[in-house]
Amino acid sequence: MALIKCPECGSKISDKATACPSCGYPIKNKSEKSNIKLVPAKCPSCGANIEVDSNSNKTKCEYCHTTILIDDAIQRLEVEIKNLPKLDSILKIADKHYSNNQFQEAYELYSNASLLDPNNPFVNLRKGVCKYIISDSIERNDKVLLNCFEESIKAEKDEEKRNVLLIEIMNTAQMCEIFARNLYNMKSDSKSDIDELYSVLLTCSLSYELVSIYLKDEENIRICYNNIVLLCNELLKEPFYEVMKNGKKIRKRYSLPINQKNEIDNTRKKYLVLLEKLDSNLANKLDKSYNKIMTDNVSNGRLLLLIISMLALIFFIPIGEPLIVIILLAINTITLIKPIHTKIYKGYSKLGLFISILILAFCLIYYLSWMNNL
Repeated sequence: MALIKCPECGSKISDKATACPSCGYPIKNKSEKSNIKLVPAKCPSCGANIEVDSNSNKTKCEYCHTTILIDDAIQRLEVEIKNLPKLDSILKIADKHYSNNQFQEAYELYSNASLLDPNNPFVNLRKGVCKYIISDSIERNDKVLLNCFEESIKAEKDEEKRNVLLIEIMNTAQMCEIFARNLYNMKSDSKSDIDELYSVLLTCSLSYELVSIYLKDEENIRICYNNIVLLCNELLKEPFYEVMKNGKKIRKRYSLPINQKNEIDNTRKKYLVLLEKLDSNLANKLDKSYNKIMTDNVSNGRLLLLIISMLALIFFIPIGEPLIVIILLAINTITLIKPIHTKIYKGYSKLGLFISILILAFCLIYYLSWMNNL
């Protein structure tokens, strides 16, 4: 026998008890739980939208913790629904707010519309998008939005309406991109701001991936592939952000965790191959853009140090100064660490890496021969 907590008074009681001995609250056992039928209702005390078991007599509101009668809560919602305007009227006003980026007002109206038509995919989709946008960065849940997209797609059985819904999700992803960038431009260049921006952009990329699975129109599929690769390119950038240290602003490079970076790069490669089958010119253009990003990610100071150290090695080796050669070897090796770690093998970075390794090997051979002659 296990002890459980009474939902009404909090007393510890047996899990086999049919009612709480302290307050008389009815307790459902495991076999009865399977018969629970949850229905939408509204708390008469605080007005929150809740779900209640229609087979019970009373329950406790999860928001205000007030004990309420089930029939009163259900009736309260039915009265509110009767007093609401017609669905078409609500959606007309909600769509206007949505198109004007008035997401708080639109969310409230779409919430009312979902009470009248809870299985409407378009209503649930836009309600989820509004909720995502008006939430702050802490409450914003990317998985919830993606689930909202997927559930809306699966709920729509009519193929023609589903295609319209897929275009709606594509437009929503583009809108979220614009929203995130505008929000980022209004803030300072801090690491948390870039985290927030990259989180939204990654969600947009996953949204395009989801839509591309269901789309049948080649042109829209091409647009999805293009947007996925573009977003992956942007997510692989390493922009600068500012931090305060000893009262001074210091610029640092932002970088995603290496496992996430590899996952994004694999996605980029996958959809670049798919895009090449539809539009090879566009795929080549995006690949060149990626190569430039990878080249730009290499610190200019690091490249300069690498070039200077290689030139110095070429100068000092014939002179026969082993100590200087060893120091320059160390500098050359350190400057090679980052390109190797971040797998930058494109353009002149690949050539520079190859030349540096050759020089390094030559210098090691020289140093070993010099040690043998001592």
